[in-house]
Parts: sequence; C-alpha cells; structure tokens
Amino acid sequence: MGHDSRDDVARRPVAWSWIWIGIGVLTTGVGLLLWMYRPRPVAAPRPGLSTPGSTTAPLTPAPVPAEYEVTLFFPDAGSERLVPEKRRISALDDQDLAQKVLAALVAGPQNPDLQPALPPETQWYRVVLDDRHHWIIVDFTESVRQAHPSGSTAEVMSVYAVVNSLLANLKAYQRVWLLIEHQAQTVFKFHVFIGAPLPMNTAFQENGYPADRQVGHP
Repeated sequence: MGHDSRDDVARRPVAWSWIWIGIGVLTTGVGLLLWMYRPRPVAAPRPGLSTPGSTTAPLTPAPVPAEYEVTLFFPDAGSERLVPEKRRISALDDQDLAQKVLAALVAGPQNPDLQPALPPETQWYRVVLDDRHHWIIVDFTESVRQAHPSGSTAEVMSVYAVVNSLLANLKAYQRVWLLIEHQAQTVFKFHVFIGAPLPMNTAFQENGYPADRQVGHP
C-alpha cells in the first residue's frame, strides 16, 4: 500500500504524450488563425485602374445635331409651279434630316403666298435611305391620298414637292420612290405616275407646268 502498481507507472508516459500532442495542435491552430487574419498592406491604385467610386469607362458624349440650311418646295398661289423656301433644320444625320425635311413639308410653308404641298393629315410609316441604289424610299399611309384635293396639277405639285425637297438636301441620292401602305402604286391618286423611283424634275419650277400634262415614266 502507498506504492503505485507497475501498470500505473507504465501508463504515465502515455498520458503525458497525449497532453503534449494536444498542446501542439492547439498552438498550431492558433498560429494558423493569426496568420490568416494578419493585417495586410493596402496597395496604392495603379494608373489606369479604377478606384472605388470612380467610373470604370469614360462616358460617351451624346451626339450633337448639326444645323442644315435646307430648301423646301411649295406650290405657288396658282398651283402652277414650285417655289423654293429656305429653312434651317437641326439633324443628327442624313436619316434624321430626311425625316425632318418631310415633316417640314407636311407642316406647310412659312410664306403666306405659298400653298401646302401635302395635306396636313398626311402620315407616313418610314423614310428609308437606300445607299445601294442611291434612292430615298418614302412609305406613306393611305392618308396622303384620302385628304388630297386631286387634279393633275395638284398631284404633280405634291409628288415633285416631295421628290425635289428630299433630293435637293440629300445630294448623295438620285431618286425618290413613293410607296403607299408599303406597296408600289402606278399613280399617286389618279394622274401622276409613281410606279418607279423618280428623279428630280425642275422643269415646272422655272416655267410652270401645264395642268393637263400627264407625268409618265421617267
């Protein structure tokens, strides 16, 4: 009695070895955590790289419209010839310019001695610039015929007011094709041929245009 058995003495080195292993694991774990969460230096931003709160790419400036001096053609008081009227129009490009020339034509003349070229009810679907054929295609709704007063001279004035106004201001194009409801038509209403793209016609601008003349294929 009072003395450890041989088995107790044999077990003491084993117990101390496990204690030292546990201390080693704990120390390693704490060291790993301290290394993972160690303070890190903040790198200065390099030239050309964005910093927090900065714009990642330069903003593209909005396009600025250019101002054009355009020539529109309206019938005179007797609807016998087309008279030029100068305007200033701001447009972004040729497509925008074509749309605005047509809109100004439909809006009517500023000169009180001139007459509208098209009925004010006129609407259209689109204006297409065909760079392959050098045509301008205007696709009107049926409104351009329904509200039109008719008569061969009135039709000539309307057709060539559109054709001449567009071609005078978009010089890269040579003809204008007038469609109605997406379709090619033989005549504008009853008299004037529009079954193919039409070139500018200045003959009646200078010398008047006979009321009974039928406009045929160009």
